[in-house]
This record gives sequence, structure tokens and C-alpha cells, in this order.
Amino acid sequence: MMKKALLTALAMISSVSLTASAFAEAKVENISVPRLLQEEDLSDYVTLGDYKGIELEAVDTAPGEDELEFEISQRLADTAEQVTDGTVQNGDTAVIDFVGKKDDVAFDGGTAEEYPLEIGSGTFIPGFEDGVIGMAVGETKDIPLTFPENYGSEELAGQDVVFTVTVNRINRPSDLTDEWVQANSDYESVDEYKDSVRTELEAQNAASADEMLAQEAFYQVWVSSEIKDYPEEDLQNAIDWMTEQMVTFAEEGDMTLEEFVESQGMDMEQFEAETREYAKQRVAQDLIVQSIIDEEEISMDDEEIQKIAEKLVTQYGFEDLIGLIEVYGESEVYATIALYRVEQFIVDNAVIVEPAEEETEETEGDAVVEAIEEIDETQVPEDVTEAEEPAEEETEEPAEEESAEEETEEAAEEEAPAGEPEE
Repeated sequence: MMKKALLTALAMISSVSLTASAFAEAKVENISVPRLLQEEDLSDYVTLGDYKGIELEAVDTAPGEDELEFEISQRLADTAEQVTDGTVQNGDTAVIDFVGKKDDVAFDGGTAEEYPLEIGSGTFIPGFEDGVIGMAVGETKDIPLTFPENYGSEELAGQDVVFTVTVNRINRPSDLTDEWVQANSDYESVDEYKDSVRTELEAQNAASADEMLAQEAFYQVWVSSEIKDYPEEDLQNAIDWMTEQMVTFAEEGDMTLEEFVESQGMDMEQFEAETREYAKQRVAQDLIVQSIIDEEEISMDDEEIQKIAEKLVTQYGFEDLIGLIEVYGESEVYATIALYRVEQFIVDNAVIVEPAEEETEETEGDAVVEAIEEIDETQVPEDVTEAEEPAEEETEEPAEEESAEEETEEAAEEEAPAGEPEE
């Protein structure tokens, strides 16, 4: 099994996944995607599964109220004002310095300066945020806490500690009012503003839904197709390209490839074996994509190809396709464009069905509930009509968040077709 960091690096360099970017729209002219593989007849290498008429489930793009409220809360936080008088309240962002000590000795990961703590986020262990609430700007306070028994660090799990916290600033989100809307948007009222945000979210959700549908479409074809063999020349090209990229990756860390591989707890034999397996996934994708292109005689230099290329260049923030190719390599960029073209073809020829509704059998209890709902609420005691909401389950999170590298490594363990944007 390839070590996590190495697998992550290979995943990064062997795919060109779309990521939103704020760069201006780029123009791509007269692009023609070449054949992905050296072999002309692919029948000895792949048997395609069904790729026309497959069933895909539509994705609901309507934003829920929670999604709407969260988006608005983020925008209100962007215009937060500093609180000079008063104390930290729930919903504020307190910019703090803190030092955590166990037996009067600072422990690793328990110290930070200018940390923006959103009160109510549950970022730190239970009790930390409660201890900050009520503090004023400039105030320093000792907050005694006990780490959870199941805390990730054995040295701290179940241990009593003291955090010395100083509040540097308090930022309080704005209130959503007509006045705020008028000052921060082109709208006049809260209702108008909410409608506009809802429309924006629906458009964003629709774009995400299209990508999800395309990925699901190709995945269905991927799992139903049979890869019988790999054209050796194409497989070797993929291995060579990946190895070259890993050499570059190692050099950026002032290491040779051998030193980098060793740093991951592997030897070169293991590295070569894992690289070959990863290259097989890469070639398998090309076999499926190119076979569909051949079978359906899909144009690789038409207007749709231009649009896909423009989208890729724009979202990666390049001025033209040449810049994108210089960074990611010609084979990877063209393979990605071809993949998106084929995904689009599969979706265009699929049967899109609405999400299945869950069937529930009405029980005698359901009938009683319906009967009660028909009674005028004024005739029912208040403690019956206003059901108590279940208490929010506490999540025990470490004072120091896991590193982004660890999270990325764990995500990379999930297998996906090489070159296919990971969800």
C-alpha cells in the first residue's frame, strides 16, 4: 500500500480537477484534442459497459433554509464591527491569545496568538468557549478545563489543564436589517436580499449538481466496463510521466526521488509497483474515454471542446491553454478535456429521473398525530404544541485542529479514476 503522502502527491499531479477561481474569463481558440492513446484498435483492451440510456438521479438544487441562513450569516460576519464596550457574546469572533498548561508547563499545540475564535463554533474542547464568553477586550483569564477521555493525544486525554486567555479584539456580526441591506447590496429590503441570495445559491447548486451528475455518469460506465489489458507503450508513457512529476515534487523539497521515497517509509521497488498500478488507472480511463469517442465519432475540435477548454483555463486562472499545459502537461490537460466531453455525452444520452421519495406506511400513531394537528392550537397546552428540540450533541474536538496535510492524506485514500475530479 502506497504511503499516504506519496499517494496524495500522485493524486495531485495526475489529475486536473476543476476548482472555482475568480479570474477573468479566458478565450481559447482552435483547440483540437489529439488521440489519447497510441493504439488505434482498442477492442483487445477494453469492453465498454452501457454508456447510453443509463439512469441518473437528478440532484435537488433548491437551497434549504439552513443553507440560506448560513450564507447570510457569513456575509454579515464579513461586515462585523469591533466591539469596544461590552463583553464577548455567543456569535462573536473573539481574537485571542492563549497558552495551555498542564502542571504549569505549556503543552504542544496549546499556544496561539491572534487566534480568531468564533464563539459557538465548537472549535475547541468543551468549556473553552464558555470560559471566553463574558470577557472584555484586554482582559486576561485562566480557564481550567479537562480534556475528554477519548482525546486523540494520550498525553492529554482526561488530563486537567489551564488555558490562560487574553482577548485582543471582539468582532460582532452585523444584524440583518433593511439599513444593512441598503448599505451592502443593490436591494432595499431584507426580503429582497434573501431572495437574491437564494437565487445565487440555487445557481451555485445547479453548477455543482451538473458536475456531480457528470461524475456519476462516468463512474457508472467505469464500473460496468471491463479492462482486459493495457497497451504497454501507453502504460509506460504514463509511468514515465508520473515518475518525472515525482522527481520534480521531490526536488522542490531539496530531495532526490530516492530520498523522498525513503522518507515515506518505502523503497524504490514499492514505489515503482505503486506507480505502475496508479498508471493503470490512468490508462484505463483513457481506454474508456477514447473508446466512446471512437464508437460515437465524437468531435474533439468542435464548439463544445472550445467551451470546455475555456472553462478549464478560466477556473485555473490562466490566460490561455499554453499556460495550463506548461504547468500540468499536455497529456493531462487533453485527457481532462476529453473526459469532460465524454461525460457530457453520457449525460446528454442518459435517462434523468427524479429522486425517489421515501415510502412510509401510516401507522395508528400517525393517524392520531394528524388528528391532533387539526385541533386549534389554542385548545392545546403550550408544552404540547411546542415540542422540545433534542439537545445538540456535543462534539469533542481537540484544541489543536488536525493538520490540513493529514486531512488531505485521508481523503486521498479513497480510490477514484485517475484524472476524475474527486468529490
